[in-house]
Amino acid sequence: MAIDEIKKICLIGAGSIGCWNSLLFASAGYECAVYDLSAKALASAPERQQWHIAMAQARGMFTPGQVAAATKRISYTSSLETALEGADLVSESVLEKIELKRKVHQQIDALCPPHVILTTNSSSLLVSDIEDAVSRRDRFAALHTNMLGRLMEVVPGPETDPEVIDILTRFIVSCDQAPVVMLKEKDGYLANSMLFSWLKTSLLLVADGYGSFADVDRSWCAAQNAQIGPIALVDGVGLDLIVDIFDSQHGKSGDEDFKRAADFLRTYLERGLLGMKSGEGFYHYPDPAWQQPDFIMGR
Repeated sequence: MAIDEIKKICLIGAGSIGCWNSLLFASAGYECAVYDLSAKALASAPERQQWHIAMAQARGMFTPGQVAAATKRISYTSSLETALEGADLVSESVLEKIELKRKVHQQIDALCPPHVILTTNSSSLLVSDIEDAVSRRDRFAALHTNMLGRLMEVVPGPETDPEVIDILTRFIVSCDQAPVVMLKEKDGYLANSMLFSWLKTSLLLVADGYGSFADVDRSWCAAQNAQIGPIALVDGVGLDLIVDIFDSQHGKSGDEDFKRAADFLRTYLERGLLGMKSGEGFYHYPDPAWQQPDFIMGR
């Protein structure tokens, strides 16, 4: 059930994460406006939604009735003012570039009334990297979703009002998600700190010629009884976003394997292969091989 403090949510960015978040929030009864400057991203958003719906329902999430109601609550626009009109919560999920995120939050901060809560869904940047770009630091935090999972992480900044953390925690529960409020900020949060190493290792197994990308996914899915492997997940998130994340991780940690994995992905980006959102990454979409019934058996 939706909480009283939030009626409408503005989602900045119509990529895979923004589309997933809008579906997740709308299924809980919230009105959602998805904003993006790119007409192409907006036009292809409904197709991405269908992929998310199929994957989520395979995991037991969302009934057909929930999906039908949710899609009616989601609107798309290239007007930031229209998207923000009447919003109580903003969820930003633009590319993992610090100056871009700071610029976007500065614009949003100037347009929104004082009560609006601003959040970043950044996968690898710190709250403190962004918060001084806004004046409402008491109403700014990280609110990080995990695509196709039930975890939502909250990271307060030094000046975030405890009431805002309480609102976000209750909001997460209203979306039937599991809330985790971190004790202090860390790039990658809790789950992604583990996930990044998994994806890096998986990509290097392919790059270094130990196995095909399909066999890496098959190995993981068969061993862990999982429905999606690491390479398919890279496709779903977007190869360009993973490159940004790995570049950031390399810059912060000095781990050369993050650079090697990012450089491997750049060979795909140079050919325009971004993953699901471009129709091809490692797999072809909308009907990738890893979704076929006999994929794990190698047929």
